[in-house]
Amino acid sequence: MGSKVSLTLVGVGAYSMIRGLAIPAFRILLPLYMLSIGYKVQDLGPMATYSAIVIALSLPLVGYLVDSGKARVMGAASGAMTAASLILPVVSGSYAVLVVAFTLSMLSTMTWQSARSAIVALEVSPQSLGRAFSSLSAAFTVARIASPMLAVWIAGLAGYRGAMLVFAAMALAGSVLFLTMTRSYRGLISPAVSEARSGGNFPRSLLAAYVRVCKLLREYPVFILFTVMDRFAWSLWLPMLNAYLKDVCGLGDEGVGLFNSLFAASMLATFYPAGLLTDRIGSVKVLAINELVGAVSAALLALAGGGMSLAAYASAVAMGVSVELWVAGYNTLTATLKGPESVGEVRAGVDSARTVFSIPAPALGSALYVSLGPASPFISSMALMIGAALTLTPMLRGERRQ
Repeated sequence: MGSKVSLTLVGVGAYSMIRGLAIPAFRILLPLYMLSIGYKVQDLGPMATYSAIVIALSLPLVGYLVDSGKARVMGAASGAMTAASLILPVVSGSYAVLVVAFTLSMLSTMTWQSARSAIVALEVSPQSLGRAFSSLSAAFTVARIASPMLAVWIAGLAGYRGAMLVFAAMALAGSVLFLTMTRSYRGLISPAVSEARSGGNFPRSLLAAYVRVCKLLREYPVFILFTVMDRFAWSLWLPMLNAYLKDVCGLGDEGVGLFNSLFAASMLATFYPAGLLTDRIGSVKVLAINELVGAVSAALLALAGGGMSLAAYASAVAMGVSVELWVAGYNTLTATLKGPESVGEVRAGVDSARTVFSIPAPALGSALYVSLGPASPFISSMALMIGAALTLTPMLRGERRQ
């Protein structure tokens, strides 16, 4: 990453740590809260499907704004979205409100990823991007280790709603800190955005951002197919995971917290090797390895639902390795595909495409859960992950020729 780390990068790292407290807390507290007020495990799948529609429609706009030089503003806005996602369940427990909260939380993550990628791509040399993204992921993960147990502990003292308000305040404080520490950052305006805006027609230039998503599908069909299969596989069960661990695997609130802490600890232990591996063997190979490790994690979760509770904790470790490999490989590939000035376009475009095509996955996972049994979403996911790894073969050949 070089001998000098800018204040902007320090600000991104500090903000990542605060997000590492707030976002995992939401992902644990919401499903546990929903179970406590009468919802079922399978109710979480459709919630993710509904939110995916909104996210898919929003991401090209997010990419347009990031590439318009507003990465810093969008990064701060993502913290406000996280805070709102934690406050809404306190206001109402209706399913519609909970869907909005879930949507804001997911949109917050996607918005931050595009904004962060654009900032880092300007602050770090291409040869060090893998280690840079892994290091920032480590900042998030350090906090993520403590967040699950902290969330469960605060919920034990103040209830699920009280705990959500505490983490909402953290998210808002993180946004303010991020804005303060990144004042010197000056973003680039993408040539594509600049050209589209040259006529002074904002609607037309915004429409061009959505058109560029379609162009990405034509330019990088193999990569898009891979990302769609990956997203579909994980979406079959991830929205239900924490509720599944409690309701089917019998882990309890503390066990669910421990699972998530082990997952984060595994990510932390893997961050530097994942970044180094990406910089040495290339992002495409790392993404293929990520899928195979993810398939192992899904298989272990299927076993955990059959009474092997220790398999759940083993899955947490494998999942942490898989996600960290994804962080290093995916962020590096999307940051270098078309250059630092177009990171918002590429990242939001690819994320939008994979979100669109995976919209049915959470609802399908819930349907499989009900009709074929709790293990079926995980077994289906495992097969898709192996298939996703195989789709990268053409890109691996191209990487060898470079």
